Amino acid sequence: MPDAILAALALPGAGVVAGAALVAGFVYGFAGFGASLVYMPVAGLVLGPEAAVVTFVLSGLGALVSVLPGALRIADGRGLATTLAGAIALLPVGLVILTTVDPVPLRWAVCTIIAATLVALAFGWRYQTRPHWTARLGVGVTTGVLGGATGLMSPILILFHLSGDRPPREIRAETGAFLAILNAALLPGLWWRGVVSAELLWLGLLLLPLYTLGSWAGTAAFTPASGPRYRPFAYAVVAGSVLIGLPIFD
Repeated sequence: MPDAILAALALPGAGVVAGAALVAGFVYGFAGFGASLVYMPVAGLVLGPEAAVVTFVLSGLGALVSVLPGALRIADGRGLATTLAGAIALLPVGLVILTTVDPVPLRWAVCTIIAATLVALAFGWRYQTRPHWTARLGVGVTTGVLGGATGLMSPILILFHLSGDRPPREIRAETGAFLAILNAALLPGLWWRGVVSAELLWLGLLLLPLYTLGSWAGTAAFTPASGPRYRPFAYAVVAGSVLIGLPIFD
């Protein structure tokens, strides 16, 4: 067995991180988003923020097998491609902001806007027309910039989808497909920056089957009967993301 694998298994808290990967996969498989809410606080505490991001991206590659194929059969392909194009194109801008601008005021502003939108949605606000491609592109651009700068990607996207009247099955599919592809798109950048060490590579690959198993279980748990419970569950996950994203917990 390579020394890097033994070093990965010997990391303090590796078992806790493995459990977090399994639960994160389940939440993602059921809701189509929310894995980072479960995984990042735990892994960040045990491994550190940078290592947590690397292992999350690597383990999240399992979604390309467990979630993406089924999601693509349901999602609006053209709309998904438009949103992804905006997000991937502007993600580097968000990363530049992250490294050059004081993130605290930005995170307060983003969390406040997300929280206000969440309250409006919880009290019944919806838009009444099908979103134009320009709206989808704008959401993608916003997700790429603010997600890269603050790490809050899924709340922006899911609130956009929840503000319409599309059925939960479609919302879940499109959000899940978006995040699976965007997660995979992050890997080359992380590799280029030189943050993917052999130890983290093996740890991420060891977590991959756990994340995949969890996401398969979450996907199986979402049935037609889950529809009425989807919005409250999604609201709770977004609210948790906002709370964890607040700078007061740094």
